[in-house]
Amino acid sequence: LVLSIFYQKIRLILFRGEIKLQVLFVLLYIISILRAGASLPEVLESISKSDEYGIVAFEARTIIRDVNISGYSLAEALERAKLRTEIPLLKKLYSQMIIGYNKGNLALLLEKLYEDIVRESMAKLDSSKFMIQNLGNLAFGVGLVLPFSGMVLSAMMANQGFPGILNTIDFLLTKLGPLLTLIFGIFVKLKVE
Repeated sequence: LVLSIFYQKIRLILFRGEIKLQVLFVLLYIISILRAGASLPEVLESISKSDEYGIVAFEARTIIRDVNISGYSLAEALERAKLRTEIPLLKKLYSQMIIGYNKGNLALLLEKLYEDIVRESMAKLDSSKFMIQNLGNLAFGVGLVLPFSGMVLSAMMANQGFPGILNTIDFLLTKLGPLLTLIFGIFVKLKVE
């Protein structure tokens, strides 16, 4: 019950990288189609019919529905989509679309947005490498080596002998190790994306 309240936020955090990839692919598609001479409504219609763009295709369907059924202009529908979404990257995309649609030169604005997203991702990856390496050493050094040596020492001091050492190894390899690996994997996923 408690997790269901935060499900949407957790899902956005865990799938942030996938959403970023979907937005990057859509940006490349939009830029190429706009440069070929299509209009923004045609591009959004094309994206909305394709399932390979994921959340962006769903958002495009919503924008098209606002224009066709609700009677909003395209700029108003984009503004509504910008207010409706909780994904910061889509908010940036909608802002650039609104500016480009109203003032022109949309392909250039979206190309700059694409470059900014890629540059930001590369900078974040570079800054995260050192931190991730240190955390890995800390997690596996402090999380596995110290408990292992302490438990083996206590098993030997309590005269438990070989079964005590086996119980220690079993605990570390089947319970503590996988838990540390899971926590470390989640941290790396959140940090890299």
